[in-house]
Amino acid sequence: MSGLIIPRLIALDSSIIGNVARDFYHSNEHNQKKARRFLDYLSLKNLIPLITWHHIEELLQHNDEVIVDNRIRFIESFPMIAWFYSINSPGIVGSILDIQATELSWLIDNPSTPLEVVIQKTKDKLLKFGSGQDLVSIFNYDEETWKQIRENLAHRQDRRREIASIGHAKFIDMQSNKVSDFRNKRLRKPEETTKALDILEANLERELINHGDKKLSGHKSVAREFINEIKENGLQLCHAQGNKQEIFLKSFGIDPGEVSSDAALQDIGYTAIYKQKIRILAETFGLNYDLLKAIKEDLCPSWLIWRELDKVLKSAHRASGSDITDKYHSVLALYADILLVDKKFREIFKQVVIRNAVIKKIINKVIKLSDYGNMIKIIEK
Repeated sequence: MSGLIIPRLIALDSSIIGNVARDFYHSNEHNQKKARRFLDYLSLKNLIPLITWHHIEELLQHNDEVIVDNRIRFIESFPMIAWFYSINSPGIVGSILDIQATELSWLIDNPSTPLEVVIQKTKDKLLKFGSGQDLVSIFNYDEETWKQIRENLAHRQDRRREIASIGHAKFIDMQSNKVSDFRNKRLRKPEETTKALDILEANLERELINHGDKKLSGHKSVAREFINEIKENGLQLCHAQGNKQEIFLKSFGIDPGEVSSDAALQDIGYTAIYKQKIRILAETFGLNYDLLKAIKEDLCPSWLIWRELDKVLKSAHRASGSDITDKYHSVLALYADILLVDKKFREIFKQVVIRNAVIKKIINKVIKLSDYGNMIKIIEK
């Protein structure tokens, strides 16, 4: 039994899958051999690729239909592959939403469960194994449906650039401003509010230009649309009767008792995102929102790692729309034995484990890999 190699899950970055697929079907024999060596090594070491819907999304995002077709055919060639089951969408494989919904569903009935147990229970429920053909057969779409999916993904790519860029912008001091400011400061007059929002819009536009995604366009219109949303929500807050601080927090689904009055807006922001996520999960998966919102943030493994990665990403010079998917992919550090990432995210992981001892304890091996041809040397090392 000493020669038995236990199967291990390896989460390949979608760019690596794309590059191996390119070489696998390349006309150059050298490229073909490089791709085969990679696949032979996975087989030799019993490394099973772990795939999510986010991999499929990125692999489909190419203008050349031949390249997309080769990528799907390449996945079909795997003798063994793993994926997450999609809870209520049989025509796709699972995503971060399925992972989070399963973690939280377990925590509803078992709120004191250690993070490691939540992760294992989620794997037990969602993880599926089969051949590459088994995986691809899930996508039983006709040509027109595939075309629509790719068009929708292209639109979502533009939207992600906007979301990532706005989330990265430092047009408001989120650390110094406290939630208690809503209690201690007087409400501005309408003309003062208009002037302040004009300044915010100009600051945001400048941030989007200097620090937003390089491919983002229409900086002025993106800034204006976002500030208009703030204006609309602000007017509702001004006209509401009662404690402004409590009204502000409740507008994000936050119970005033959940946060201290001296909490920074950054912390409030993450709690607001968490509440928004669980509301979406409740609606998507038919879960009880009142029970979900009672679960503390740090009990949900995938949320914990997403939040800490996002905090470190805030210090990057520029935002990137791909960061959104990369953060989803990084959650697989909890579920795969080996997670392959690029140089940027390997450095982010290093900072996260220094800052957060809990994450250091629960994540598995995270390896930087830029050229898949070097994987054998890097993993063996």
